[in-house]
Amino acid sequence: LDDSDYPLGQSLSLSLRRILSKFKLEKSDRTADLLRRLSSACGVALPDPDRQSRELMSWDQVCELRRAGHSIGSHAWSHRPLATLTPEEQSREIRESKRELEALLGREILSFAYPVGGPMHYDSHSVDQVRRAGYRMAFSFNTGIAALPPVDWFQIPRESAKSLDVL
Repeated sequence: LDDSDYPLGQSLSLSLRRILSKFKLEKSDRTADLLRRLSSACGVALPDPDRQSRELMSWDQVCELRRAGHSIGSHAWSHRPLATLTPEEQSREIRESKRELEALLGREILSFAYPVGGPMHYDSHSVDQVRRAGYRMAFSFNTGIAALPPVDWFQIPRESAKSLDVL
């Protein structure tokens, strides 16, 4: 794919990480083409659109989590890395996610987590739009332990479950 080899076999997990990294940095208007080329290179048909857009959680499950006492934050409308979008698309992703969750849950959504969240996956426009949309805090995926109070309420670092592996 694109003059690069992605060996399967024993290198499958490394190849999958390389391909996912490529998708996460590709401008969003080019990801559908990249997916078609990957499908063609592998000789595997793409799943139908319904399967591709299947929700990770249903709205009923989100409401059930909230009723159980969990805090619900926003993670953008379609989970695309914000830096791959135009400023207008970023604004829509950030605002629509908040609007939809607030309408569903009947309460204000205060926090946001940048999709993918690494330093190359969101930009200063993303941070500004999160502030303007009315969130009070936002989490990046820049690993680290946040000071209290955070130095920047709109770029709070966090640790991943993988970085906290316990034997």
